[in-house]
Amino acid sequence: MKIRLAETKDFDQILVINQAGQPGVWPLTASELGIILVNAPYFYVAEVREEVAGYIIGYLPSSLYYGEEFSWFKQRYSHFLYIDQIAIAPWSRRAKIGTALYTHAETFARQERFTTLLAEVNLEPPNRVSIWFHQELGFREVGILDLVDGRRVAFVEKSLAPKEFESATG
Repeated sequence: MKIRLAETKDFDQILVINQAGQPGVWPLTASELGIILVNAPYFYVAEVREEVAGYIIGYLPSSLYYGEEFSWFKQRYSHFLYIDQIAIAPWSRRAKIGTALYTHAETFARQERFTTLLAEVNLEPPNRVSIWFHQELGFREVGILDLVDGRRVAFVEKSLAPKEFESATG
């Protein structure tokens, strides 16, 4: 498996993965992917045998991006990488692609000196696999919000602060 920056040539495969991941992920179009490619500071794909097996999209506090979830986080956190979407191709699920993408995101966030990795998971419609996945990766719930599109989401965070900092601050 290879994790690399997303490119325009990946859009068709990303759209197929996105569609298969609904309703767990927000539907995307090719034109939206073009905007994401330009504006998202963190947009990577996992590639297996030259096929896109999954993708991940993330934003920084300084990103030009609007979304209810992102706004919620910006009001409460200052140094973070927000994972807006992650989706895995059905043919590669259970192959640890999601874990590899999140490990890559965490490494990126630590290198950029961000103290928190943030995401949200759908409670309604329920996405039990995502809830379990984030718990297994060490995320904890920090809030719940009913969104204007009818979804209910749980906000989750993973602290990236060094252990000695966490124990010193309580």
